[in-house]
Amino acid sequence: MNVTVRPVGPQDWDDWRRLWQLYLEFYETSRSEDVQRQTWARIIAGDRGMFAAIAHDGDGKAVGIVNFLYHAGFWMVEDQVYLNDLYVLPETRGTGAGRALIEHVGAHAQARGVSKVYWLTAENNAPARALYDKLASKTPFVHYVLAPSG
Repeated sequence: MNVTVRPVGPQDWDDWRRLWQLYLEFYETSRSEDVQRQTWARIIAGDRGMFAAIAHDGDGKAVGIVNFLYHAGFWMVEDQVYLNDLYVLPETRGTGAGRALIEHVGAHAQARGVSKVYWLTAENNAPARALYDKLASKTPFVHYVLAPSG
């Protein structure tokens, strides 16, 4: 399949939102309307280090998205990129859309002098991990989350 990837623009709200909703459903979670709109506004504003790209098939149908953000770190001078969300429609997995979205993030980072792009995935997400194992190095770290109490 011929896949094209480009940064999202204001005209992509409906497609981006639909694909992000499917991504959230895949991980059995949801986000409020306010979070969705605020996230989109931050991406479109372009002033918070948050970016998104969308993949289209040869017919122009939106088939995938990637959301990523730049942030400073303690172990290096340059920023690093966290690939936060990656989703490709099930019927288009294995067609190169996921790879193209990851490569878009890599090119975006390289153009800005960033040498590290990283992401997390569910341990049982075997199809995605098969792709990730071809593109990146798996680390031995275990992920923890703390919800600060007020």
